[in-house]
Order: sequence, then C-alpha cells, then structure tokens
Amino acid sequence: MWNVPLTDIAVSNDKGDLRHVTEAQGWPNSIMTRAAFLDSGSTLSILPGNLVEDIGKDFEVVLYSVNKTMDVALIPCKYGTTDAAKDGSVSFEFGSDVVINVPVHQLVYDIGKEAIEAVTGTLSNLDDLPFELDQTCLFGLQAMPFTGVPLPNIVAVLGHNVLRSAYIVFDADNLVVGIAQANQKSSETNIVELKAGQKELPRLKGANNGGQCFDFARCSHFPPGLPEED
Repeated sequence: MWNVPLTDIAVSNDKGDLRHVTEAQGWPNSIMTRAAFLDSGSTLSILPGNLVEDIGKDFEVVLYSVNKTMDVALIPCKYGTTDAAKDGSVSFEFGSDVVINVPVHQLVYDIGKEAIEAVTGTLSNLDDLPFELDQTCLFGLQAMPFTGVPLPNIVAVLGHNVLRSAYIVFDADNLVVGIAQANQKSSETNIVELKAGQKELPRLKGANNGGQCFDFARCSHFPPGLPEED
C-alpha cells in the first residue's frame, strides 16, 4: 500500500453546506503530518470512529457497537440513490490543493438483512436502530481500531469506494503517487503513456480542478479530467 499526506476531510450536504470535520479534531493547528494508506484492494475505507460519526451526521449514520473494540457504521439505504443523497459528498484533501470529492451514494452498501444481522449480531440487539432493519445498509466509511498499523501518523485507509472517484498513477520507480479528481461524466478517453526512465509524471490538463503527486519529500503536478498533452 502507498501512503500520502491527508490534510483535511469535509462533508457537503444536499443543501450545499460544507463542514470541515477535521477542524473539531484540531488538524489545522497541529504540526503533525497525517497520512492515509491508498488500498485499491479494499472495498471499504477506514477512519477514526469520531470522524466517521461526525461525517455521518448529515446522512443519519449510526455507529452500532458490536463489542468493546469495534463499531459498525450503518446508514439508511435510501442514501444509496441520488434522489436521497442528492449532491451530498465527502471530500478528502491531499497536500495543499488536491481535493477528491466522493458522492455519498457511492458509500452505501445494501448487503441485505441477513448480512447486517451477521455483522452486528442478533435481531434483538438492533432494536435501537432509528430506521428499519430491511432499510439498513453498511456505510462505506467504517470505524476500526488501528492496532498493528506500523506508522502512528496513519489516520485512514482509503479503499476502492473512495479511490474510484480519483485518477491515480503509482510511479514505483520514482516513489511518486499522482492523484486527481476523476471526471466520471466523460464519454471519452485519451490515455497518455508513461515512458520508461521518466523521472516525473507528465504535465496534463483536464476538465476539473488540479491534481498533484506526492512522495512526502517532493511533488509533481498531475491535473485531472480528460488528459491532453500540453
């Protein structure tokens, strides 16, 4: 897994209101460099429980305590449709100017009533849920303890449900990660080949906001959208 600096997490609800959930945790005033693992092989993403709870306030998410060490985040299945979720999104900022917006409806998993019971326990333990069990889905941002994580500054593991909203290039030769907002409404592609021995990712231009590359020591520019060589 690769790790990159994670500087902010914000929530935008269906009214367009933006909340920076990391402000309450003191991130802007901290000198600590926080990082996130990028794990495209994981279906879900993992964040500290207090952030998951704060993010979920706009979407009726509840943290259901399974045992003393683990909570499961549940969300009404209605947010899996664009009608209910509307323009709600969760944004992740990497470095100083790369923001990836993830639509909330992509963070809702209808795994079925039996699977929810298997994850959380017996039906009787779910009596306190504020919504019906057959309308309960798994939230794509889960709260898990970080026991065993080798780096103390790792605060998130971002899985496929977040990374699918980004264009990402992993440059193993130069240990650089390129990140940019994906243009999911595009019907065209223009793939730019990375040449052998290339020391930096190419400068590209696209339809949305800027992108950037990270290796903690240096950055290379990688804008998003529909790539075209300058």
